Amino acid sequence: MTVTLQVYIDPMSGQPSEYTEAGLKPINLSNYVVPEEHRKYIRNRGWLFHEYVKLSREDSGYSLDATYLEASHLAECIPTWDEFKCRIPSDWIDEWTETKHNEFEAAMNWFGSKGYIVTWSY
Repeated sequence: MTVTLQVYIDPMSGQPSEYTEAGLKPINLSNYVVPEEHRKYIRNRGWLFHEYVKLSREDSGYSLDATYLEASHLAECIPTWDEFKCRIPSDWIDEWTETKHNEFEAAMNWFGSKGYIVTWSY
């Protein structure tokens, strides 16, 4: 699982840009600096993250626009801890905790609010 940022390019200026209420403006990269607590979720491998993707993937392909991709918005598809913990094998109970689950959900919500894209491979 990898988190990336995709930006628009202004066809007139050629600059990386973002849409604002005033139209397309040069991007202010300081608005997209990932907070330290979310950085551990920028690139991940392992069965555990595939469990989250299974819940959101359906037929959306191998990426989700964390801002909006029809009904497949990853952050909106993350289950509650009580719904998810039954998917964790007994030998992983101490490895993936409710705290880590909540941190992952908070990170996906932050990435979603900024327009990041979550991609993965199977």
